[in-house]
Amino acid sequence: MKNSIFYQGVIFIVSLVIATGCDKEPTSLGEEILPSESTINFQHSIISDIDASLFLPEDDIAKNTKYCLLGNYTDPTFGECKAEFITQLSMQSAFVNFFEEDDQNTDIDINIQSVTFYIDISGNYASSGDQTIEIWEMKYFPDTAYVSYVPDADSIVFIADGNISSDSSIVSFDLPIEFGQRLFDINNDEISIEDVQSEFKGLYFKASSGSAEGILYANLLSKNNYIGIEYYEVRTEYDDDQVVALKDSSLKTTKLITYENAIQYNLFQHDYTGTDIQAFIDGTDSVSDKIYLQAMNGIQATLDLSALLKWRDSSNIAITNAELKLKLADGFNTSYPEPDYLSLIITTDDGIIPMSLYSINYSYNGTINEATGEYNLTITDYVTDIIKGEREEVNLTLHPGSNFADASRVVLSAKEHENPISIEIYYVKTN
Repeated sequence: MKNSIFYQGVIFIVSLVIATGCDKEPTSLGEEILPSESTINFQHSIISDIDASLFLPEDDIAKNTKYCLLGNYTDPTFGECKAEFITQLSMQSAFVNFFEEDDQNTDIDINIQSVTFYIDISGNYASSGDQTIEIWEMKYFPDTAYVSYVPDADSIVFIADGNISSDSSIVSFDLPIEFGQRLFDINNDEISIEDVQSEFKGLYFKASSGSAEGILYANLLSKNNYIGIEYYEVRTEYDDDQVVALKDSSLKTTKLITYENAIQYNLFQHDYTGTDIQAFIDGTDSVSDKIYLQAMNGIQATLDLSALLKWRDSSNIAITNAELKLKLADGFNTSYPEPDYLSLIITTDDGIIPMSLYSINYSYNGTINEATGEYNLTITDYVTDIIKGEREEVNLTLHPGSNFADASRVVLSAKEHENPISIEIYYVKTN
């Protein structure tokens, strides 16, 4: 009976703690409900003994992400970065027959009027004006392209270029008529997607050197993104080898698409020469007094949370809430927007676990509070497992949440700053 009353009291009081936010000074409650030897203490603790080290990730694949990033810009803190992409082409149908009405008494010729690549631009980052974009045809498409992959100059052929302004939504590039004619010259009764990808190995997009700066977000998974080929069918009918009639059809359109049955790879390059970050990449410095984070698979941070291990000697502790708090560093985030949210990764012997999948109460997902300039990441389950000895990985990787889908960057206060990185823990402890 005593235990039953005790657990009912714990459930009631823990619920009260969560409801009231645990923002009061630590106190002891339960004397009127529980026996004196079972008093519950409400505790609030802040851990700020957290080291941060910086690293440049090894090659990773940025495949078929929400956006293909395109362009370049120079950041006074983060140096130069460049984004390019390659894409396959496909068709709307598995098979196409352009000459299905043909017979032995009719010849059909194709008179192409235009070949236009339409690109859906869904936004930009730090764009300063019109950018000149180059389109190159690839002689082969790689089986796997890592983010630092750059097509060899001998493996690409220039086919077109054009300007994209920072306020563009749908932009178009005129491609050579000969490019479109090759689709109709494929020598099959029915043209398949495999036929198309054998004839057109892929396209490579890059910003011209000396172009205006900025990163464009091209949505190659949008149905507004395709190559439109406008053409007339010219039919010549014969009767005993005599020309009977010439007929031009109405203007027709066929499409080569990127949003289905086509692979895209985003390619990123970073040059941190002359920046404070370079020392960490070279290994000159190990622990940083600032946390530098950059999307596009740029600089990331490892957080050492081994200070949590000191709590393993504690007994009768129930963690009600634990938040990792990261503050924007003063003076570093005025030029370009910071990421909307940050993400944590646990690296294990078996691979990586995104914290968003590991923790059932990862509700905030690292979203920034614009009013306070602070990112809050709820890590209650992780902290609980570390303290209980059910998890040993105390080094977490921190990076922008949309690492491959935008170009954002941020500088955060680390251990030695006035507002250092910290873990704020609310818990109850029974005597």
